[in-house]
Amino acid sequence: MNIVRNDAIIKRNARIAQVTMLGGLLVLAAGMFISFRYPDYFIYSLFALVLGFMLSQVGIYFSNRWSRRPRPDEVLDLSLKGLD
Repeated sequence: MNIVRNDAIIKRNARIAQVTMLGGLLVLAAGMFISFRYPDYFIYSLFALVLGFMLSQVGIYFSNRWSRRPRPDEVLDLSLKGLD
């Protein structure tokens, strides 16, 4: 049985997971810096909180789906290995 896997998409989505998770954490850190350094700019801090949370959640979603081992395609590959 042939199992077709698009390794380029898997690699790309794993990279998206890393970048968005780290980007979200950096935006959250920037929002914390703004709130401590410039308390008058509360709206920017709030915007950074929302944006950082959303980016980190997207990163967690992609990480759980594409970076974690075993991925669903690897489990399927192992399950179908004995059916040849």
